[in-house]
Amino acid sequence: MPTTRSDAAPFAPIPVVAVDHPADWEPLIVADAALAVAEREQRGAFRANVAVTVRRVATAGGEDAPALATAIAENTAALEGAERWAELGSEYRTVLGLDGYRIEGAFVLPGTGTVFQAVQLTAVQHDGFADVVGITGTCGADEGERLVPVLRGIIESARLV
Repeated sequence: MPTTRSDAAPFAPIPVVAVDHPADWEPLIVADAALAVAEREQRGAFRANVAVTVRRVATAGGEDAPALATAIAENTAALEGAERWAELGSEYRTVLGLDGYRIEGAFVLPGTGTVFQAVQLTAVQHDGFADVVGITGTCGADEGERLVPVLRGIIESARLV
């Protein structure tokens, strides 16, 4: 009987991402996240965190641009659908050494209050599929002045290993 492995052709291992974080942050298990880190001590209304997700999608023609474009459109639609979403900036940029996208803004999270969120997206292309990687940093807006630079630093440290 043949055996097929998830880490052998035609498949590829899921991308492994590493981040650097302050000493007072710790690993955090989050559903659907390949990796997450958070402040050890919650100081405001929301425990600041950075989470990395990886979602495998089929691609047509072996190009990553459609996978990335789809991820950007889906993420933007979700943010725009959030209560009182206010975009602070977005741009196409390099993420994990690949073509990517960044968007930042704030919205109201029911039961918590206003949160700031920074998202970076990219797609790791394989033959016939792509792994869409999302790196999302979130903190309470009441702690934004202190935490936004920390979130951005953690996100910027992300790398494929």
